[in-house]
Amino acid sequence: MSQKLTFTFTLQRSCYLLLLAISIVGSVASGLETSFVSVPLSPSNGSSIMVTTSSQGAFDGPKLSSVNSTSFDWWYFDICSEEASVQVIFFTGTPTAIGHASSIPLVTFATLHGLFPNGTEFDYEVPSVTVDIATDGDGSSGFFDGFGSWKATPDMSYYTITLDSEAIGIKGALYFQSAAPAHYPFNFAAERTNSTELFAPNFGWANAVPDADAHAHLTIGGTKLHIVGRGYHDKNWGDAPLPDISKTWYWGHAKIGPYAIVWFDYISYDGQEYYSGYLTKNAVPVSLGSSMTVRPYGRNETQYLYPPNASSTNPDGFIININAGYAGNFEFIASNDNIVQDIDGYTRWTGEITGGLVGGEQYYGPGVGLWEWMRFLS
Repeated sequence: MSQKLTFTFTLQRSCYLLLLAISIVGSVASGLETSFVSVPLSPSNGSSIMVTTSSQGAFDGPKLSSVNSTSFDWWYFDICSEEASVQVIFFTGTPTAIGHASSIPLVTFATLHGLFPNGTEFDYEVPSVTVDIATDGDGSSGFFDGFGSWKATPDMSYYTITLDSEAIGIKGALYFQSAAPAHYPFNFAAERTNSTELFAPNFGWANAVPDADAHAHLTIGGTKLHIVGRGYHDKNWGDAPLPDISKTWYWGHAKIGPYAIVWFDYISYDGQEYYSGYLTKNAVPVSLGSSMTVRPYGRNETQYLYPPNASSTNPDGFIININAGYAGNFEFIASNDNIVQDIDGYTRWTGEITGGLVGGEQYYGPGVGLWEWMRFLS
């Protein structure tokens, strides 16, 4: 590494730690909890204990006692519009534990992916030898040297991601103003007293920002990218390798009319289905929990077969049904308009979403969202 890059990384981390110290002083004065951890770049020895209930720490904080060779913990962010999209993931975990094809030998790395308005895909993966993660109230912040950082307000209402990597030519920022209440798999964050954070066995999920007014301003390899659209942030973690505990899942988020939607339909390695549907109307909760289904649709059986198998192919879209009890039944159709990423075992799309209350008002656009199909099928 050049002397110039070393100085840049040191300066970036110093600025991050200074801002963090100022934040912690303010939090201590107001009685909010704080924490700080530096993540080793190699897997730890011994077992890793994972957070399973909301009483064990900050909503968006680290969820593992340590990161060993079989555990993982990541922070995911995206912004999408009808024209473009960007996804940023900060990983702690070996590629084997995450089920991610990578030559990076570290447990600390980050990825940047998305589409320019002209349809050109960009994809970067950056190892980080210095990683610091802190909590401030329920919010978190993180520094991954050579790539960038994120910072949240203590109530998770606002997030900023700053990217600055001279080595790969990326610079800019992403901004998220939350527009929907945070939630665990089956409870809202406001109901946090001993709420489960387990979505399925050995697999946790916490959705800090289900929907946001968001914008990104980036320079990527000399090309400017500006996006104004919908934002999203969540995190997943586990204490066993993801390919060992999961067969497949459909996940996504979207905004259509007054509705913000998040869906997660997951099949564990033993064939058990787990699901959670989240729905708000004008930022007011309508439904959260397991009364929902996500099913693929398409012209051929290989596209719409459920559960999918090793012969299944990319569907044309997904049908999301949510039973909201007294509020009624809701159906939304997400069309797979743009492939953002399509690699072995993983496909991500952006597209338009339509739908609403069954028998009630329907919304046909402009609706926008981002969704994925993950699979470890053989």
